[in-house]
Amino acid sequence: MKMGYVVADAMTTKPLTVSPKTSIKECAALMKQHDVSSMLVKQDKELVGIVTGKDYVYKAAVQGLSGGDPVSTIMSKVKYTVEPDADIVDALKRMNKYNVRHLPVMDDDEFVGYITMTTILKIEPQLFELFAEKIELRGISPESSLRDAFDRELSGQCESCGNYSSRLVESEGRMVCPNCVLR
Repeated sequence: MKMGYVVADAMTTKPLTVSPKTSIKECAALMKQHDVSSMLVKQDKELVGIVTGKDYVYKAAVQGLSGGDPVSTIMSKVKYTVEPDADIVDALKRMNKYNVRHLPVMDDDEFVGYITMTTILKIEPQLFELFAEKIELRGISPESSLRDAFDRELSGQCESCGNYSSRLVESEGRMVCPNCVLR
């Protein structure tokens, strides 16, 4: 289902970045200071990786790395990207398919921005209205169809507890499961 909004409508055009040599501790401090769940890693002008909270848990902590080690030791290589003219729903589907919440935006081979579940949800009210409109035009029960559509699109890993949920919601700028909303 196409929505009419494209990735460029919701992407961050100047996301925070660090170099591969930045220490794990410094990168974590920047993420906390700016209240973001991920950080892009660039060398010169080339995007070389991404660091998420999950990387800190599954790589840095488990491997016993020091805070002084370079962030390149825990970053993930960029595997999945999206184009600026891609439909928002297609970006959501890609995130869901690959179980990621962050996608670099590439125009040809050039890095032009960054889109996350949070940035997509900043325009969520408009998306919700468009879903409702399209469903009404088809003569389908809006309540059940909207719920089904959003359940499919907004499932994945909770950014608070790390558990999989088929009903992620935005809470304080993060995608969390219903249990974490209540905490």
